Amino acid sequence: MKYFIAIFLSLIIWHHSDNIIEAHIPFIANENHVNKDSALEISDISVSKVIYQRLTPTNSNSWIKFNSSEDTVLHMQIGIPKIPYLEDYRPNVEIFENTISDKSLIMSAEYKNPPKEFHEPFTNTYSWILYDEKIALKKNQIYYISSYEKVEKSGKLWIGIGYKEEFSVSDWITLPASINDIQKFHKEENTNTELTPKPKSNDYSNRYIFLSICALFASVAILIIYLRRKSKI
Repeated sequence: MKYFIAIFLSLIIWHHSDNIIEAHIPFIANENHVNKDSALEISDISVSKVIYQRLTPTNSNSWIKFNSSEDTVLHMQIGIPKIPYLEDYRPNVEIFENTISDKSLIMSAEYKNPPKEFHEPFTNTYSWILYDEKIALKKNQIYYISSYEKVEKSGKLWIGIGYKEEFSVSDWITLPASINDIQKFHKEENTNTELTPKPKSNDYSNRYIFLSICALFASVAILIIYLRRKSKI
């Protein structure tokens, strides 16, 4: 049993250092959080996460809600998929404290710098980063991030929050299910044209091999424990 634990931990350390540490926790918001009351609520703003949003003439708003109990500095990035029709797209993004009013507005994104190209290796997608700032917050306050369109047009963006690249076991298990959604988000809407190089075949096969090996060792461990307990009866 001791040998199994040693091998299992070694596999986790190897895989964690190779791939997972480079990734963010993804949230596919799309058009599902169109007002303050239905805002996507996130926890611990220090942990790195990305929220993927779509803005359309029908649903021109997307909302995020969080509490500043864990951190009083918000590390925030705003990006758009590297797609030709979005090259000049600049979404409206604002942050409010507690309530939604002009008085509670603490930030309205200004795009002063040229877009910076960004490659996310875990999903093999490309983006333009439009905004990258640290924003001071008050302790233990409710905040809202509002993304919206003033005119009737469609666009999509992602909002990156946090700086600690940490994952729980449940995040590791559910993350691969979101990869296709994230890659789809970075494609043209109608043509489904792929705008990023196809990943090397080893990129994903290594992950599934790792998960399969972990499952195998877990099954063996359960069987050993069961047989030992049975032999004592």
